[in-house]
Amino acid sequence: MIERDPRTGQRVLRDREGNSLSEISDGQRSALEFEIPHWDGAKLRTLFAVSRFYRLIPELMKRPSSSAAAPFLEEGGGNLAPWLLTISTRYRDTFDKIQRAASSVLPDLTRIYPYPTAQAQVFVASSERFLRSDVPAWQMSDGELCFIALLSLVFTPQGLGAPLYCVEEPENHLHPRLLETLVEVLRQEQQAAGPRASQVLATTHSPQLVDRIGLDDLVIVGKRDGATVCRRPENKQHLHELLEEAGLGELYFSGALGGA
Repeated sequence: MIERDPRTGQRVLRDREGNSLSEISDGQRSALEFEIPHWDGAKLRTLFAVSRFYRLIPELMKRPSSSAAAPFLEEGGGNLAPWLLTISTRYRDTFDKIQRAASSVLPDLTRIYPYPTAQAQVFVASSERFLRSDVPAWQMSDGELCFIALLSLVFTPQGLGAPLYCVEEPENHLHPRLLETLVEVLRQEQQAAGPRASQVLATTHSPQLVDRIGLDDLVIVGKRDGATVCRRPENKQHLHELLEEAGLGELYFSGALGGA
């Protein structure tokens, strides 16, 4: 539990019995940034420490990067090339899955590969069926790069994965058809992984993405009196009745689910 001391203005961290464990005077840092023994929030702190957070930025993915091994994809995707190089050299079967999934919706695409340079850098490149020359990352579309990056997260090898992936608006730059494929592939991989599957938490304003998930997977986030409020709409019986006539994305767009 965290509460603010009205006398000092400091945040007070307490255990379940209400005993004070620590006082925080630094107002610029989250309480989760401090290591407080016996505080229940420490479990959440540990979870965040091993989780991955993403807000993909195509401009970063188009730049050459150091060819040093990358154990994970960075938040903006700026190390996409060395990340793919790591997967392609150490987990070839996984890299082949990424290529097959990308080619299934980008039919002209014949190859994705990390291209190393003489300056110890690497960039993403692709080959297409009707082009004589390969396409470097800075000439690839934003949507293609984002799709490849998201596929690499879906297919992340077990040894490099995380228990929780938080993705900000995965629909950005993507054609709705790519979204559909992404959700289908994610669902297949999670079913195959069983209890070892990572959890994915994504924020979205896309009716197309909402339309491709189940009502029980949806959490509506809104504000009430200045506070963030989260709720699960599957508890409302009338929504189940409305879904017989309209898609989930349509209900979201209409405002029937709230959260706008």
